[in-house]
Amino acid sequence: MSNIDTFLATLDYDKPKANVTGRNTIIDLIPKSKRCGIYVLHFKNEEYYAGLSIDVRKRFTQHSKTYDDIQFLSFKTMKLGELRKEEELIIKKLEKSGFRLRNKVHTSVTVSSSTFDEIMDKATQERWLTDLSFNDFAGERLDDEDQRRKYQRNFQKLQTLPNAHEAIEFFREYVKRCIPAPFQTEPYYWSSSCLPGKGKTLYIRVNIKQEVLRIVNHGNQLNTTFFVAQSELSQDKVLNKIWGSIKNFMQFKAIPTVGAIYEAGGQDQVGIAVFGIENAQKILNDEKFLYAIRLLNLRIMRKTFNLQYRYHCYALADSALEPIYDNN
Repeated sequence: MSNIDTFLATLDYDKPKANVTGRNTIIDLIPKSKRCGIYVLHFKNEEYYAGLSIDVRKRFTQHSKTYDDIQFLSFKTMKLGELRKEEELIIKKLEKSGFRLRNKVHTSVTVSSSTFDEIMDKATQERWLTDLSFNDFAGERLDDEDQRRKYQRNFQKLQTLPNAHEAIEFFREYVKRCIPAPFQTEPYYWSSSCLPGKGKTLYIRVNIKQEVLRIVNHGNQLNTTFFVAQSELSQDKVLNKIWGSIKNFMQFKAIPTVGAIYEAGGQDQVGIAVFGIENAQKILNDEKFLYAIRLLNLRIMRKTFNLQYRYHCYALADSALEPIYDNN
């Protein structure tokens, strides 16, 4: 019995798994009365896909048109009302146990091909992750005059607020160092919102399907919240460096946020609230933190488009990208 079989057996999936190599139907394998449940597709290269269906027989036929390398099927009959919770649970358990998944929802990492790979190939992605001084500033920006006009006043208003110059400077540094191929990926892979809240304290938000950076003016101090890949910090016990002692907390003036986990980034993420823009700069200058930021951002970009492009402030993005363009 393989590792995946042993794992699924502990979760009460049917055994033995069905050999479905070359099939486009499983109508003869699963009775009509038991067709509602959670399934796991086993691919020939030891990758997997988990999903829910009220009729797994029809769903398998749909998958067979997309994937020609399905080898086995594991299945667990469940009640309709339990499907969504169980689907999320099995995906997270599989990923946490080290199985390579083609799922894009509920995962931190997907092994599926991505349209993002057409912008930045995998070799360049790997270089961007490992060489923290590198970015790809090639390509032309996409512009939308109607969208530009929509949020122009927000940027003009931001410029009149306390500490706005410092906030914009830090935003520029973040885009330059933490967004892969920023010219080519704006706004459909990343976007920036300017004064997105109802008040005047939330200055800037960077989105990659989810929030990845927030800059807030509180009193006379700029505070930031980063979202990063948690595992990269935990492995080197960097998180303990922040909040493990009063001394180290004072070094970074940062704490983990509680409960702020977004679906797009999956379970391997943590928010870090940082007090003072000078301490946020320390985060960017720390190689382990910078790698963890880059890793989460790249993972999300490879999984999905950024639906927050509708709130993109081109004038704010200009403040980050035009100086980079001028220097290159």
